[in-house]
Amino acid sequence: MDMEYEYNLLLHVDSDDVKTLDLALGNAHHFLSAFTNETIRLVIVVNGPGVKLMTPQYPDQARKAAEMTKKGASILVCGNALKAYNMDNSELWPNVEVVSSGIVEIVRLQDDGMAYVKP
Repeated sequence: MDMEYEYNLLLHVDSDDVKTLDLALGNAHHFLSAFTNETIRLVIVVNGPGVKLMTPQYPDQARKAAEMTKKGASILVCGNALKAYNMDNSELWPNVEVVSSGIVEIVRLQDDGMAYVKP
């Protein structure tokens, strides 16, 4: 980790149920809203079937995600899952980052001290 954070939250979305994504985005919003004077880090890792939700077919969720990334949150999408679902990076929201393996990223982030929550 490049800097020390007072609070670190890792949210994990691996379901293609939009309600699960909405819950994760709501959790992220509340986390960002609660800590206004602290240094925080928020990362959402999306893998498995969840990658199918990171497309323009879900504009409300894309808007919420864009608002969060403007506040410093990161959304990481699993490249292995994209391949498994025959998806291309160009299909994704513009504010997400593709990582080679979502599960490896989750382990790495937890090892960095992030609190893991799966909505």
